[in-house]
Amino acid sequence: MWIVWIIAIIVVLLIAENLRELHMFVVTRYRLSSPKLAGLRENMKIIVLSDLHDRSYGMGNEKLLAAIRLENPDAIMVVGDMLVARKPSSYIKVQAFMTELVKICPTYYSNGNHEQRLKEYPEVYGSYEEYVKELLAAGIQLLGNDSVYMREHSVRIRISGLELSNEAYRRYGRRAVSAKEVRNLLGEANLDSYQILLAHDPAHYPAYKRWGADLVLSGHTHGGIIRIPNWRGVITPQGRLFPKYSGGLYKEGSQAFVVSRGLGTHTVNVRLLNQPELIVLTLSGKDNEPPLQKELPTHRRNIFRDSVGEKSSKPEADAKILKHDKGVKAARQKDQSDDLKPARQKDQSDDLKPANQAKSIRSVTTPQKNERKKKK
Repeated sequence: MWIVWIIAIIVVLLIAENLRELHMFVVTRYRLSSPKLAGLRENMKIIVLSDLHDRSYGMGNEKLLAAIRLENPDAIMVVGDMLVARKPSSYIKVQAFMTELVKICPTYYSNGNHEQRLKEYPEVYGSYEEYVKELLAAGIQLLGNDSVYMREHSVRIRISGLELSNEAYRRYGRRAVSAKEVRNLLGEANLDSYQILLAHDPAHYPAYKRWGADLVLSGHTHGGIIRIPNWRGVITPQGRLFPKYSGGLYKEGSQAFVVSRGLGTHTVNVRLLNQPELIVLTLSGKDNEPPLQKELPTHRRNIFRDSVGEKSSKPEADAKILKHDKGVKAARQKDQSDDLKPARQKDQSDDLKPANQAKSIRSVTTPQKNERKKKK
């Protein structure tokens, strides 16, 4: 009889832990350096979002937005599956959230398999054109087999978004993706710039690496649903056991790969030892910077709960550090006004040449940080 009670207690504890993890998220911090980033006079901060799946943390996702604003990022990069492709799909909440992001800083967005379903099967899941219309009007950079250039100080950065057809995401019998296919879709990687690739599915990382990405940002696996500490996730939502890339920072030589555990769930609403995460990625031009800063423990201010839970405390030390960082950045903004200019293709004809395929390459302006603060 006591065995039954022990099993019952374990089941109750697992259910409670699952519910706790489903209703909060953690901020995970990574730091990367590269010789191509040597021209950065100060660190560049990027927010990475993935697999929100219509999840709301507070009314209007205000707690998630507050966490992003707190970081004062230079760019936000979204790697897909912000909605759930249902019959029919509802994307009003996601549209409202996404249009708030671009008010914080430049936002770049590539599709996941759920957005791709809308695009390929509008008669089933709803209109993709209607979904992206408001996002484009707000100024979000949608990257569907498309690239943009940006300049941060003297560093040229190329951001490319890979869009794969829905058949590449099939649960069974999905096809492999090769570096040649990536090249056909995006053109050649730009080896003279710091090349960032937004690619939803991490399973094809060998192809992304051979293509020439310096940094790949992915999601899709939801962290493996249940994680084995200090190892891997157990199973992906697609049914793959012990995926090699399920969440974390991976480095191979000078190339880096960041896989987000995502912020939401769908269909299988389970997370164990696998908290949803908001990734803060710091790019540095200093080679002696530590490559990884792990997520802060749960009693720190970087844990945010959704409307089911309560806000965490914010220690005075953290507040002072944040205030100091903002003061330093504000003092430097005037000196950066000439540095934060768009890297126009017209001026890049000699050294920023994408492949000769007819791919769309756009140049964008990175707004100055003081301008972004005025909008807040």
